[in-house]
Amino acid sequence: MKKRILTGALLTACLMGLILYTYRHFEKGYVGEDFIETAWKVVDTTDEDKDMHGTVSGNTNEEYTDRLDISVIKVDLLGYQTNDIKKAYFDKGNEGDVFEVVNVKTKETVLTGKIDSKKTADFSQLTECGTYYIEAPYIGRSEQFCIIENKYASLSVELYQQSLAYANKNQSDFEKRVEILSWILRYADIYTEDEPYSVFSAEENTDKKPDYLKECEKAADGLMNQAEQYVSDKAIESNVDYDLDVLAGYSCLMAMLFDKMQVYDATLANTYLNEAVRSYHLVEQGKDELTDEALLFYAATGLYRYTGQSGYQITAEEYLKNNSERELFLTNASAKELRADEAYVHGLVSYLRTTNPVDMDLCEKGMKHLMRSAEQFDGMLQGGNYDGVRDDCSSRILTDRLFVIAIVEHVIVSQEYNRILKNAIHNLGGCNSEGKVYLSDDGIIHEGVDEAKSDAFNASAYFYLLGQITESDYKEKESIKSEALESEEQ
Repeated sequence: MKKRILTGALLTACLMGLILYTYRHFEKGYVGEDFIETAWKVVDTTDEDKDMHGTVSGNTNEEYTDRLDISVIKVDLLGYQTNDIKKAYFDKGNEGDVFEVVNVKTKETVLTGKIDSKKTADFSQLTECGTYYIEAPYIGRSEQFCIIENKYASLSVELYQQSLAYANKNQSDFEKRVEILSWILRYADIYTEDEPYSVFSAEENTDKKPDYLKECEKAADGLMNQAEQYVSDKAIESNVDYDLDVLAGYSCLMAMLFDKMQVYDATLANTYLNEAVRSYHLVEQGKDELTDEALLFYAATGLYRYTGQSGYQITAEEYLKNNSERELFLTNASAKELRADEAYVHGLVSYLRTTNPVDMDLCEKGMKHLMRSAEQFDGMLQGGNYDGVRDDCSSRILTDRLFVIAIVEHVIVSQEYNRILKNAIHNLGGCNSEGKVYLSDDGIIHEGVDEAKSDAFNASAYFYLLGQITESDYKEKESIKSEALESEEQ
């Protein structure tokens, strides 16, 4: 078997695409601390406003005014970034083909365009920050929306703060708290103070324990107390109903905490490592009861990455050799099947990123699988209301598919994939057939489609996904600056 030691430098050069999702540091004060909260509020349209703006292209008759329906034109109520491809979706109204974008403050029409055959209005040319609405004759008027300079960086900070608050507050929700902290630590594992777009960059320019790690430590204390009931020998002997799938994720979380805490508190770091090892062994002992051995693979890769012990390597590589390529994140998959697919992808990424010995053939095979999956998901997510999200995608499936696309976007640097990620955020912000905002302070709401209530796991996952958008935008701006400087020098 061909083995190599991947050094940090080689890993950076060859597998930089696996460095997932980054964040430009939040420019405080531009959008405000209640960015999402403000955007959720539906702006009431007064009768006075209707009188002032109930006309487009000279239509002043009462018949048109009576037919105004602000729910017909769907926009992203969380706003558009200045450099976005900006579109609105019309769910009916074939009588006209012209739309106007009106500045709320000045009451002036700032852009006029044509509604295309897909019943969408493209107003990407509008890049000036401000508050607007879209109006079309015989069709109606949209809700108000804003154009923002750094929407995705701001939104990522909001989701991070809300996800962390959920993890510290909902002490009984063991599984979701494990998932939320895992997303936060995956992000922190990649982007440090060296990255100018990192959410944590300002607070990590010190030898003191960073704020995010203090918060994770606080949440982890509660998790360890709960885990006693999950992982004690007495619980096993009495056949207490615990979930091995969840324990696999908990093992990986504790391994990540061990890695992050070592430089600040060696004693506490070893406590986390012991938790990770103890949970792993329980998963290993009960592997016949697992939904899928991908969960054991996930736990093994996490411990191998941070400890380098060969036993975990053997388990991880046996799984990769003996299992055929799986079709990921199917629409009709059960929650347990989705969890297994997530475990496979996270485990594969962890294996690819380790600096310990790996099988390069298995690395190549795994990376090709991710790239093929991204191409497939790209095709699935094309078309629809906002050139983006299909109606049959539950929020969790959508998150998972976008996660894979974002991994591969790093490898091939595709602005097309970046656009897909942005389209999904716009869809969740209200540019969908229902005109509803699915991002809330507790998570993502998908009434009648997915969960009946908010899903904090998905909110924290989107905090992580937004980093990919922010990083891509940042690099694009830097590239433009570099080209301009070169042009001036010539």
